[in-house]
Amino acid sequence: LYLADHCLYFAGSEYGRQGAPVLSMPLTGSMEIMAEAAARLSPGQKVIGFKDMQAGRWMNVDQGGAPITLSIAAEFRDSSSIRVAIRSGNGKSGDLLAECTVVVGSRFPELLSPAPLTLKNARPPQTTGRGIYTEHRMFHGPSFQGVLDLDLTGEDGVSGTLEVLPAGKLFRSDPNPRMQIDPFLLDAAGQMVGYWPVEYLSEGFVALPIRVGELILYRENLLPGERAKCNVRIRSVSARQLKADIDVVGPDGTLWMRVLGWEDWRFYWQRHIYEFWRFPELGTNGVPVRLSTPADTDFECRRLEPLNESDKTGLWESLWMRMVLSAEEISDREALIGAETKSAWLTERAIAKDAVRMWVKRNFSLDVFPPDVTMSVDAEGRMHGSIPGSDLFPFVSSCAIGQVGFAAAGNRPVGVAMTPVDGNAESAHQTCRTAAVTRLLGGRTPPNGPLNVTSVADGPFIFSIAFE
Repeated sequence: LYLADHCLYFAGSEYGRQGAPVLSMPLTGSMEIMAEAAARLSPGQKVIGFKDMQAGRWMNVDQGGAPITLSIAAEFRDSSSIRVAIRSGNGKSGDLLAECTVVVGSRFPELLSPAPLTLKNARPPQTTGRGIYTEHRMFHGPSFQGVLDLDLTGEDGVSGTLEVLPAGKLFRSDPNPRMQIDPFLLDAAGQMVGYWPVEYLSEGFVALPIRVGELILYRENLLPGERAKCNVRIRSVSARQLKADIDVVGPDGTLWMRVLGWEDWRFYWQRHIYEFWRFPELGTNGVPVRLSTPADTDFECRRLEPLNESDKTGLWESLWMRMVLSAEEISDREALIGAETKSAWLTERAIAKDAVRMWVKRNFSLDVFPPDVTMSVDAEGRMHGSIPGSDLFPFVSSCAIGQVGFAAAGNRPVGVAMTPVDGNAESAHQTCRTAAVTRLLGGRTPPNGPLNVTSVADGPFIFSIAFE
């Protein structure tokens, strides 16, 4: 049940049109799985720490979809160290998903007092502990919302208060689970690491955990309702990684847990993409194209640039797709043949919806989730976007070259085109304008009156719009 609260994006439809959410196993959940495997191998011993925990590929599952199969292997390295690995599938041939050394012993280490945290240029945080969830700075659902308050932030860290959450509704099979560690409280501590760059970094401030150098447990898990002080010290920030140490302090003032070398991977989203991720009904995928003609007032013209981030697993592209498309559109895209065809179709559909949504917002002050925009073609072959619960039916035209898209939406028929800026600029503008007219007419007889056609160079492309 708890995985339903660990979807990396937010629900985005007022009409139930969004596809089934993709749920991701948290890094701390992988650690609990490996701790339980080690505990089975060492009965009578306590799990007292971890070393060299490394996440590999994401463990994702569609909510309500087919289960995934994991293979977990554990072996002693010495009397107190057990190496554990999680792989996909049924054996050693599967992809490595996570691995670590679990440290076991007959008792916990001697209780320590936490090191004092003195932050450089300390100040009050920009939000509250609850605010990181209500303001969508963190994506976590109720099972993971363990940051109760943020106390101070500084150039080298952050301090706050965590709360142990109830565990009765985490698993269908066990209303009273006994966990080797508390992966939910540990995740909340990691969220505080992930929050720090939101305040202190101007780019690369979206961060997800990938590695833990060492974790030391000093006592049994805290009880639901108990609170713990969390001190985060930022050790280093590089182009791609952020490393921190964490002390979680129990109610009696002694350490519950110390983490040395918690590492997050930094993702460089464009700012407007980050805002779209936070509130998809308010944010946009694309940016405006200014044409300095009546098109600016009569139409909403938008262009879409490639995502700054991609990874070999296609994770971010998949999540972005699910924020933009309806369940039916996801099926339509999957039916297409070829990765390039699917990518271009998604780009064109995404920017078309952007243009429709922003035209509706500008003219009618309505905020619309992307999956709730339905695209259709009329009897004359012209595309429209429709909004549930309204009689709005704007015209829209879109095009794409690779992962760059362009679209315009308005209350009159419209055609758009784009072409790379290459060679003779005037010739390129003329070619683009001609293509926009062709898309407007679609083989129909031109109207008696003149057509409005204009183009503009914006970055490496020329964008053109034609309308009656």
